[in-house]
Amino acid sequence: KGFLAIVAKARLSQNPDVSHKMKIKPHTTPYFAVLAVTMAARLSMAATLYVATNGAHVSPFSSWPNAATSINAAVSTAQSNDTVIVSNGTYKLNATVQIYKLLKLISANGPSNTIIDGQNQRGCLDVGVYPSTISGFTIRRGNSYVGGGIEIERGTITNCVVTGNTATYLGGGISMLGDRVTIRNCVVNSNNANGGGGISIEDAGTVLDCDLTGNTAMNGGGIFVSNRFSELIGTIANCNICSNNSSSKGGGVFAVNCRINIQDCVVISNRTSGKGGGVCIQDGGTILNCIVMGNTADNGAGIYLYDLNSGLIRNCLMAENQATNSPGSYQVGGGASVIGIVGVENCTIYNNSSKWAAGGLYFETLAGIDYSPTTRYTVVNTICYSNYAPSEWSTNCEIDRTDTTFAYCDISPAPAGIGNFDADPLLANVPVGDYSLGGCSPCVDAGPPYANYPWLYSGHDLSGTTRASGDSVDIGAYETSIAARDICNTGTIGTLWGVPVGAIVKLSSSTNLINPTWLDVGIFTSATHTISIPDANTEAIHKFYKLHWLRE
Repeated sequence: KGFLAIVAKARLSQNPDVSHKMKIKPHTTPYFAVLAVTMAARLSMAATLYVATNGAHVSPFSSWPNAATSINAAVSTAQSNDTVIVSNGTYKLNATVQIYKLLKLISANGPSNTIIDGQNQRGCLDVGVYPSTISGFTIRRGNSYVGGGIEIERGTITNCVVTGNTATYLGGGISMLGDRVTIRNCVVNSNNANGGGGISIEDAGTVLDCDLTGNTAMNGGGIFVSNRFSELIGTIANCNICSNNSSSKGGGVFAVNCRINIQDCVVISNRTSGKGGGVCIQDGGTILNCIVMGNTADNGAGIYLYDLNSGLIRNCLMAENQATNSPGSYQVGGGASVIGIVGVENCTIYNNSSKWAAGGLYFETLAGIDYSPTTRYTVVNTICYSNYAPSEWSTNCEIDRTDTTFAYCDISPAPAGIGNFDADPLLANVPVGDYSLGGCSPCVDAGPPYANYPWLYSGHDLSGTTRASGDSVDIGAYETSIAARDICNTGTIGTLWGVPVGAIVKLSSSTNLINPTWLDVGIFTSATHTISIPDANTEAIHKFYKLHWLRE
């Protein structure tokens, strides 16, 4: 305490407003002033330490020739604000690297060249409450109770590959313990834990621009999210969450006792034996601008969202998901199962299936909850079409309560409500995975008017196109482009003039001229001096045509 007081007084003496109160003899430099200046100089002159497998290991490791041969030695020697740079090589750990100071630990040449290996005996990195940065490593074969690869309470992990790690409890790859942790631009694959095979997030935290693949867990194969403080909100953004597995809930993501925002993510080919093949949220959250495809679960194959407050799924595509639930299941849904006060807005739910009921969307509101018509927590501006379930149950949507509100939706059969209809949405090219609207789609300009839903006109669709591109917003996750509208043709593609009576022509079409595959459109005969050539082109795809004269 005495030392801290002396330093504080030295700092006060440099303040022009209070220096006249200090009684310092002229031409004399007190000891405490020298000490304070020395400490300030140390803080302002952060050092760089080096690690290399062929270094001479001469402390303080201040050059490549004298580099430490172990990361632990350099980290232990470093002071707060220092940087430790690690050269190429595989660094097999005999002890977990513990970073309990403000530090930058970075590789010289990226994760493909710099490997930290826990040898399946210990966690690789333990980062404490100081805002440290870890960048440019492959973190592999870590083993711990939490955070098999990395356990971090504060700071940033960036440009790392986290693979082949195991945690007994949470965070096989990475365990985030606090709201001031960011994981950015990392690949997290083939890790395993009880919760969060790839990443576990406790008390918020942010995961950005990451790829999570091939991770496994009981809950949250890719990511597990929980929260001790309900006011904190975690974020998962711009991530690819693919081919992860869980045995209970959330093949891709599982969130419980918290609120989570998932946005601009691709969630594909995840699997669980329980709820939420792609995403399972049990206590509220939002899913925005996401592609959710090819996931499998017993219930809510694409998305399972339970929220008694203000859950929301907006601008999302749910396609090719499969609910494998058996007869007797209560809550179902190939594309999504939503329970409580949840809004489904601007979504396309197409080509999903269920083995029992509600191939597209299962929607359940709960008794005793105030569903005010001003809350918007209903189904608006959404396509739910061409989904499959056995005929004794609804194919596209199963609605558990009659007070659910639908507006401006293309659903088969069309529910009661303003602007709803039942018509093939004529999507652009489903066989190749293009679920945007074709120019001839009845969903073009069929959305709600601005006066009724002004908030629909203030953003973008799933592809980033501004809403609305036409007279009104389009129904579904995508707005059509002007080019797509221009090529919609439901009559003739043209007329040949001045041809001989009785002339016969063969018309073929191809979608490209680089490697064309010519498909027959038809053979036409002129009864007069003209031939009108029809081609409905209801797919609204750009086509090229050629004529072959069979007889003039």
